[in-house]
Amino acid sequence: MGSLCQRHTCSSRKKNRNQSNHIYRQWRHLCLIDLSTLPYGITDRTTAEGKTELYEELDLYSYSTKGTEYDPENPQKDASQPLGKKVFRGRKNYPPSKTTTTVTLQTLVSSFSSPRFIVSPTDVYNDGDTKSNSASSILQDTEGTPQSNSITMTWAEANGRLNTANSQGWNIPSKAMNTGCYAYKGKSGKDEPGSWRVPNSRELSMILVFAHELEQFSSETGFQKLYEAKAANYLSNGYWSSTEQSSTSYSLDKATSGLIDVNYGLTIYEGANKTSTDRNRLRCIKDIPLN
Repeated sequence: MGSLCQRHTCSSRKKNRNQSNHIYRQWRHLCLIDLSTLPYGITDRTTAEGKTELYEELDLYSYSTKGTEYDPENPQKDASQPLGKKVFRGRKNYPPSKTTTTVTLQTLVSSFSSPRFIVSPTDVYNDGDTKSNSASSILQDTEGTPQSNSITMTWAEANGRLNTANSQGWNIPSKAMNTGCYAYKGKSGKDEPGSWRVPNSRELSMILVFAHELEQFSSETGFQKLYEAKAANYLSNGYWSSTEQSSTSYSLDKATSGLIDVNYGLTIYEGANKTSTDRNRLRCIKDIPLN
């Protein structure tokens, strides 16, 4: 188990050496986290079955800061309009608890990690860009006026959903918008929108675990150091996961975020507000086939 970010990891794993070398040749300029040797807790998200479990199809709407749907009888600049298209988004998911008795698609998505996934080398803005932009074409209001993008964002924006999803639990259907990881086009800028996604809480944990190793090869991969914060600043300086909460210990407008604390190291916070109270950062992942 480890990061296949360059030669040292590939050569250190004598088991599956040919497979590792193949991955190195194919992905040598990217950072790939490899969990494929784990005996459990992983499932291939690139197969037909894995995709069916992971994704759900939603109606696509334009961006708005609140997620309010456009009413032609009462026009608003800040409202979302239907774009007449359906897109796939990572399924809303939540972790099973000790009282969970029924296996659902939502708990399956949160319970397993992809065995191999690439991590975006930089933080991703809420419009999918990797740089600040004062006139984002994706973040236009209903009059076509572009808005500035942001390095921090709501949970819904990170997960490509209308901002109404911030006040809703995992059990409430939502509509999509073209934001966050689902607008990200990869390091090359040529990937198809929707080919990257937000990590679930387990995958986010792995990014934090291997962050230092990934940083060692930044000169070759462009991997930038994750943002670090202190305990008092957890709530708006971490990284979003796709995983929400279902426990009675939390309200349904909570989700899991994580960060590297400058004093204590890897920290996972299960009670981050999905509303505008907590605006976190974003690293995206792309699932890689096992074969």
